[in-house]
Amino acid sequence: MLYEATLGQEQRPSAITRASTTLVSLMGFLDAGIVALALWWVADGQPMFDGRSLGSELLQVMLIVLLVSSVFKLSRSWRGVRLRTEFVEVTIYAAVTFFAISASYYILGMTPVDQASEWLYFFVRTYALAYCGIILVRLVARILLRYHRANGGDLRYAAIIGDTTEAGQLLNIFADQAWMGIRSIGVFDDSCAGSRTLDSHVQHGANSGVELTGSIESLHEMAVLGMVDRIYITLPASQSERINAIIERFHNTTVSIFYSPPVLKVESLNARWDSLYGRPVLSVVDTPFEGVMGQLKRLEDLALLALILPFALPVMLAIGLAVRATSEGPALFRQKRYGLDGKPFTIRKFRTMYVENSSMAFKQATKDDPRVTRLGRFLRKTSLDELPQLLNVLDGSMSVIGPRPHPVRLDDEYRDRVRRYMLRNKIKPGITGLAQVRGWRGETQTLDLMEHRIRTDIEYMANWSFWLDFQILLRTLLIPIYSKGAY
Repeated sequence: MLYEATLGQEQRPSAITRASTTLVSLMGFLDAGIVALALWWVADGQPMFDGRSLGSELLQVMLIVLLVSSVFKLSRSWRGVRLRTEFVEVTIYAAVTFFAISASYYILGMTPVDQASEWLYFFVRTYALAYCGIILVRLVARILLRYHRANGGDLRYAAIIGDTTEAGQLLNIFADQAWMGIRSIGVFDDSCAGSRTLDSHVQHGANSGVELTGSIESLHEMAVLGMVDRIYITLPASQSERINAIIERFHNTTVSIFYSPPVLKVESLNARWDSLYGRPVLSVVDTPFEGVMGQLKRLEDLALLALILPFALPVMLAIGLAVRATSEGPALFRQKRYGLDGKPFTIRKFRTMYVENSSMAFKQATKDDPRVTRLGRFLRKTSLDELPQLLNVLDGSMSVIGPRPHPVRLDDEYRDRVRRYMLRNKIKPGITGLAQVRGWRGETQTLDLMEHRIRTDIEYMANWSFWLDFQILLRTLLIPIYSKGAY
């Protein structure tokens, strides 16, 4: 056992460990220095405001960085946190920081109105340089610490309390993610009857499927000897009295205690801890675009519109004229669909069917459907009929990337037949999505096909990132060439 080998040994942190601990605690000051250096570089070593020294301006900037850093609490260990999660937080932190800096210049009258564009360009250059510097420092630190921890340095020894499935999952995480530098010393539970010393026998866990290392009392003895850094309690919340008793038992030790409840029995979507008037609550089903993330998703849509619309508008005009010239009726087809939170909106598409069939009972388009015009068949095959939905993105009723909105009658038909069907409406519908680029588009002839589409939509919601959106966008460009199932 690991604790038998380390018993009585004095654990001295390595030089890299001490340096990394110092770096984490001083990260706010390091960020302030990077921002000040970027400002000095872009300003070419000259004060930016008449009557003030460059030193006073740099001090002002550094104080703002330190203030924002304290609010975001970024001067903490990122052990166990994914790199992409850290970078998202750092990106938001950098944006807020430079907004605060530019606001301070404006409030102090240091931004002449007649030179607004020049000052904006100045701050954009400073922000870009500082942001790259902050990210680079964290990336280098991450790479060095990952290598150091994976090779046995800067370790934290963790014990797990509770014969639960969650305990086995934590063991797998510690074993698979060596870069975190967390080594497990075992699972402890009072079900190990009679094992109250360090020489306790090992018993197979009945619930977790792992071998129990010892009792909670034996773990306390190890904690007193300084052999444990972290304890993860995985008991269900229904055992609150027992959990409180365990926490109280370790009051005379220096271990850090974390609560990791076995909530995975509940199939969650974007689960996270939140607070309701000081009381912790667990969000089990929620949108990934709450608060700041929703604003970032909207900024992504606007940025994509700025890139796409100049090229799409001439194409849309040509298609609209072609639709009017080849069949009677309007160029655009409008239909009610369910959008965000299940609220209806009007979707826009190029008309691909004959107008005289519009009064027919609802039916999905099929192969060689006689209702579809000759031009409409080409537009559907290439997805060009969806281009007017860029206007839906512009008015905020849709997103460029997200679950495809279904006709209302299709939603009403499947919402009770397909499990978790309406969860796809927790975010804005999209022009294209993960299900579409994976081939789950067009006619859904069977219940199984619809279930595959819904599972893929929920997968997108659970794993959303800018990188995933970028991948979907690139693959969407290939759909007109390799499209199948769209009639």
